[in-house]
Amino acid sequence: MPRTILAVATRIMPAAAAAVMSRPSGRAIGRSSARARRVDIEREFAAEAHEISESDMTPLATSRTRAMKSLRIPRSDELDYWRVPAWSMSTSDLDTACDRLGVDSAKREELHTAVIAEARRYLRRTKQEEATPPLSRQKTQLAKVEDAAGRLMREVEKLAPCPDAEFALLHELRRQSRDAGICNTLELATPRTTADVLRLIAWLRDGAAGGSSFVDDRSGPKSRPSLHLFVQSLCSLYKQITGKQATHNPHDKTQYTGTPRSEAGRFVEFIVRLVDPEVTPTQISTTMSHVVSELRRQETT
Repeated sequence: MPRTILAVATRIMPAAAAAVMSRPSGRAIGRSSARARRVDIEREFAAEAHEISESDMTPLATSRTRAMKSLRIPRSDELDYWRVPAWSMSTSDLDTACDRLGVDSAKREELHTAVIAEARRYLRRTKQEEATPPLSRQKTQLAKVEDAAGRLMREVEKLAPCPDAEFALLHELRRQSRDAGICNTLELATPRTTADVLRLIAWLRDGAAGGSSFVDDRSGPKSRPSLHLFVQSLCSLYKQITGKQATHNPHDKTQYTGTPRSEAGRFVEFIVRLVDPEVTPTQISTTMSHVVSELRRQETT
């Protein structure tokens, strides 16, 4: 080998070797990238946690719920009565409703939007009622819920001598509540001890037991739950629009008519029969009497 080439090779080889030695391996690059990504994730998590702690969690829950609904793909076996029926309100009907309430144009759009929303909820509930099982079967299902909650309580109590499992349960409940953006106003979403979990299950158990008693204790003329809820929401809407408490009067002077005669009653009757012409004025009057009594009790308690 000529002397010049040998000299050049002697100078280049150590430099090349040093460059190779200083170049990170693929595994090292991977570890570095993963570490950097983990730091980024931790920073994002910390920022989100700070943001949640500084503000009400309800808007976050609402936005996530909307996002989940927008991503929801209907199943092929989805029951038809879960779909919200289409219903709209004509301009002339809206004019009539506004006249019955004596409200100006400023409340017009608010009334329009609210009536459409409540009408669609009512129509969906009526479709659900068409597939509703007999009352005896519904009570049996409530009893099953009560029994299942009782069995679940007994199983949770068995975690007492298992501190690792108990910690894992509480940790996951809090984490999943946080990730789902569940509002924690009543501290129901973040149980701190097993006793908190047991109280939640007992709440479910007692609700099922009370629901069964409620079905038994109802007396007097029965209105369909869908009609009851519709009239209730319309009475609340009446107060929201007019600022006045809904009242009920089925009399024309001293004569009993069995139909709504108050301003709120005439408004409710108009909207209900507009949405469902098969409902009679007498049925609306009966439901109004129950709803107004309930609202009055709520005002005094």
